[in-house]
Amino acid sequence: MENCQNQNEYPKLAMEQVIDLVIAGKSAESLGERTLRDYRKDWKYIVTDLEKNYEIETMDKLSPLIFRNDINYLKYDVSKYDGHKYIQSEQGIGLSDTTINIRFRVYRAMFNFFQREDLI
Repeated sequence: MENCQNQNEYPKLAMEQVIDLVIAGKSAESLGERTLRDYRKDWKYIVTDLEKNYEIETMDKLSPLIFRNDINYLKYDVSKYDGHKYIQSEQGIGLSDTTINIRFRVYRAMFNFFQREDLI
């Protein structure tokens, strides 16, 4: 008798693997170097947040709730310019809606790529 499953089994990708796969795929799609650099930078932000707030190490542990919570964290709790190499003074708490939207636009593009590649 065949074993029927309703759900696909997806690989457990480490967060570091995720960005490497996206960069390789998007490079093949001829995205510019600046865009690829921005993908890496924005992915580093979310990985840092996820490790700090959720101890998430693989992509299969992500959920819409985690992303909604991350939006609230960015909006109300994160220090502006935290880790910036030129701006060292305290600039307040909470990122602008524009900054948050830019980051999540990158994340959406990345996860759309993974969905097309049948990895999520």
